Amino acid sequence: MSFPVESEPPLAPAPAPLAIAPAKPVLRTPPSARGLLLALAALLLALQGARGLWDPDEGRYSAVAWNMIASGDWFTPHLSPEVPHFTKPPLTYWALATSMKLLGRKETALRLPGALAAILTVLLVYGLGKRLVPRDPLLAATVQATALLPFVGAHLVTTDPLLALFETLAVFGFVVAWWDEPPSRWALPVMWLGFGLAFLTKGPPGLLPLLPIVVFAAWTRGARGLLRLLSPAGIALFAVTAFFWYGLQIRFRPDLLGYLLGFEVGGRLVGAQARNPGWHGLLIAIVPVVIGGLLPWSAAAVFRRRDERDASPGDRLATRFLWLWSLLPLLVFCVVQSRQPLYLLPLAVPGSLLVARRLVPAWSWSRRQRTWLAVWAAVLLAIAALGAFWPEKRDGRRFTAAVLRLAPQPPTALIFVDRHARYSATMYCRCEVESVELLEDLVERAGPAYRPLTETLAEELADRERGHLWLIRPLSHAAWLQAMAQAGWRVRRLGTVEDYPVYAAEPPPVTPAPLGDAS
Repeated sequence: MSFPVESEPPLAPAPAPLAIAPAKPVLRTPPSARGLLLALAALLLALQGARGLWDPDEGRYSAVAWNMIASGDWFTPHLSPEVPHFTKPPLTYWALATSMKLLGRKETALRLPGALAAILTVLLVYGLGKRLVPRDPLLAATVQATALLPFVGAHLVTTDPLLALFETLAVFGFVVAWWDEPPSRWALPVMWLGFGLAFLTKGPPGLLPLLPIVVFAAWTRGARGLLRLLSPAGIALFAVTAFFWYGLQIRFRPDLLGYLLGFEVGGRLVGAQARNPGWHGLLIAIVPVVIGGLLPWSAAAVFRRRDERDASPGDRLATRFLWLWSLLPLLVFCVVQSRQPLYLLPLAVPGSLLVARRLVPAWSWSRRQRTWLAVWAAVLLAIAALGAFWPEKRDGRRFTAAVLRLAPQPPTALIFVDRHARYSATMYCRCEVESVELLEDLVERAGPAYRPLTETLAEELADRERGHLWLIRPLSHAAWLQAMAQAGWRVRRLGTVEDYPVYAAEPPPVTPAPLGDAS
């Protein structure tokens, strides 16, 4: 006897675990590469002349460049007509002077080389992105152009935008030589040329990306990898570009080599030129830039979950190289005792590529994302515009205008007593700017006079030049008045700018020689 068996409905298939669910593909509608890159270039060029020059760095670079034009000597940089200035190699000064020759003596001309360098760096990041962020190289270029540190760096008169350009050019040559199949014959010469230009921009720091390149090549392919970096033509290009100017200068000034190696290089390593040294300096100059330099993109990347699909051998190699490029130079900056926030500007490039690799799975160039990008671009422009109105004490344009308002006639020179000069005034008063010492030596005099040394007051008074304006350090005020009275100079106080008492001074009348004096 059989009993009817009630048939059960078929079981529904169990849902697949979330961990192995296929990722939903991101539908991309990328913008035109040419259109977006032009928009990024316009953003970096905007408002370059809105802000005055800030002392000390922008004033110093602009003064050296202007002295090249005024003197016609483009071979030896001079901070003032009397003193050569070898703190930095000449390439940045040449770029600034050329821009002023073409566009005139104004802030826009001085900031144009840095802006153009930033734009070319963005284009190189786009080229690097094609190899290291192939799913969306435009995103890498956009991060580089609109992150906080690269944008601010593009609006400053300094060596760092040009340094970032040439270091990126060098790494671009390496990446093309390593990733492209077959490798291009020009790639390694471009790498070494980039390093030569970087060295001529800032000296040994320009070679920092060579450290991660060497480590990566050895790590990936051992001795064969290191041999792949050798290029006779490239090394010859590097040697000529990096050392030809130095060689000629040292030939004429044999003691210059000791100064460069001992003070400019060794001093920055061990602290003789300490700026932001120790742990305190690390927290002031390095840590904030590491945290905030790539905002807002880095914040989005931190909260982005890792995409497990990026696990091919090529992806792992790209990630390894970018981390080496970011971390090894950063470690060097943590060890040396002379640190400035802009020193990290070249490291924004590997940072932008890493951030783009992290964000690319979720970035689709949607309308919402484009709107967010446009809003952020407006914020960046507002930051640039704010610099023109913010009451910044370092603003040389405001400072010089206040001094000139006190002058009865255009001065022939501004003389700073016991203070480092505000060299930005060179651009605005169209006169010489000098420092003289009375009570203290502002710069250590050991070694050759290749730093911006000050004259003594007695040396300056011996020239008996008229039409100078004197800006006195308050602590030296009484001693300066006494010294001028003893020398027979008549002084007249014109007013005060910031804490500088401002004076005009007239030399004593020349005593006629006695009759019959053969001299």
